[in-house]
Amino acid sequence: MSPRSIALLLVAVLGPTSPAVAADQAAAPRADVQRIEDAILGRASGQANRARPESTRPLVRPEVERQAPSRPDVTRTDDPVVHLLAVADSNDPQIGAKVGEDARHVADLFEESFAQAGKRGRLRTRVVVGDDVTARDVLAAVRGLAARPQDTVVVYFSGHGMVDGRDRHTLGLGSRDRLSGAAVLEAVAAHGPRLAVLLTDMCSNFSDRRSGEPAVTPGAARDLPRGRVIAWATVEHLFLAHRGVVDLTAAEPGFPAGVERRGRGSYFTNALLQVLTTPHSALVAGLDRNGDRAVQWSEVLPQLRAAAAARSRADRRPGESAERPQQAYARSLGVWAPATGVALAP
Repeated sequence: MSPRSIALLLVAVLGPTSPAVAADQAAAPRADVQRIEDAILGRASGQANRARPESTRPLVRPEVERQAPSRPDVTRTDDPVVHLLAVADSNDPQIGAKVGEDARHVADLFEESFAQAGKRGRLRTRVVVGDDVTARDVLAAVRGLAARPQDTVVVYFSGHGMVDGRDRHTLGLGSRDRLSGAAVLEAVAAHGPRLAVLLTDMCSNFSDRRSGEPAVTPGAARDLPRGRVIAWATVEHLFLAHRGVVDLTAAEPGFPAGVERRGRGSYFTNALLQVLTTPHSALVAGLDRNGDRAVQWSEVLPQLRAAAAARSRADRRPGESAERPQQAYARSLGVWAPATGVALAP
């Protein structure tokens, strides 16, 4: 079954809602997301400019290799912690195996990366798959996190999804259950963390079956070198030096997302991990546009969009119609607010 057929099947299962409106990629974060981000930022001191979504040879996501020795853990009790909740509807008969790979792949990579940096104590992971993927169980898992004001909460989801006419994203869970992205972010925001990150690998077809208008034409992905783990400086920049909300998803409103035909997992997740595992100095050299020797989500988005699009193009069967390639979309990219001592590239 093609990714578009899967998306249409989801529409039939979840049913229509209000008429769709074409989305503008360069617009401010949608009302629900902005309200949640304002609540998080309202707890923090100081002011910063919001990062807005911006437009930009695909890489192959390397397997996590456990060759480099892990460093001793040097975590202090007051150090910021990243709480990672990886969710996948692995029971789905069409895409369950692929999205299950996504969730475990993300969790494994984060665990290996923190271990090699000697930061095991600064990561908390939980993988929710199978029968536990219901709206009630997912929200309970978010609410059960022990996040503090200095911490970051990352919720990753791989599975079905759709948007309605007000650009409200809905996660399609097992047993025909549904959960809005805003509800997930609300549950995260209740902890009062420094940063809430919602990464969703799912379709964004409109619920009334209307097609979307492309917001941005992806450029070519930069040819960045491959790495094995996420460098600690990259973790610092993207997950510890931003505030507010990062809400990043696999496809623009009105378009489907897809799973790999020839490899494991999905286009968006594989593109995301290939970007995150780029050696930090090369990542900054390739993506830093403002010359601050750091990398922000607004600078990552164009590369991620182009890499996911390249993967979906390369995965077409011979003679298959050239549908618009899948590319990432953001409702919010957080606020760049590094603390003193954040590592910068030389």
